[in-house]
Amino acid sequence: LVVLVIIGFAVAYVTNLSIIDRFFSDATQKTRQLNRARGYFPENIGTYALYGEPSSQIQVSQTCNKIEDNPILKKTGRTGDACMKTFVAEYRESSQSVNGIVRINLSNFTKESELLTLLVEESTTKDTLDGYPIYRLSSAGIGWFPASKFDFIVAREGTSIVSTSSETTKYSEVSTGKNEVTAYFISKYPPQK
Repeated sequence: LVVLVIIGFAVAYVTNLSIIDRFFSDATQKTRQLNRARGYFPENIGTYALYGEPSSQIQVSQTCNKIEDNPILKKTGRTGDACMKTFVAEYRESSQSVNGIVRINLSNFTKESELLTLLVEESTTKDTLDGYPIYRLSSAGIGWFPASKFDFIVAREGTSIVSTSSETTKYSEVSTGKNEVTAYFISKYPPQK
């Protein structure tokens, strides 16, 4: 039995499974988490590439918000925190001084998931994309509840205009889901029907 436990721990360590992260320091846990997250975001998708230095291309955040502080959730009469863990990456396409940008958020609801689902449904506009139900967060942003792996995914499409002294990012185009990056994530993690 001891041999099986040791072999199981070795396999979990080598394969970078999250189940054993708690046995490591905070810094090592973060490194392991980012290494797993790299598997969610390909380096290149069509003419787009992950933006930034390798150490900062993917961001991980854990956020909690008070239920009673949100007007939509307050109506439920519940109190406490609603929490999510989000993996964020930005893809950029270079084309002289105008660059296409797609920002992808892959979220898992870690506490009060049914309330976070309600918040999405109540604070966005429902739409369809190729027969799939999606949610418009803004004209440039679409989100969906994927059938597996994550609880909610957001894709925001825009452009970055670079001049000699600054960079301006605009998210004003209407997201059609046809962008290479958005299409990849819809294909990889299709919305629930």
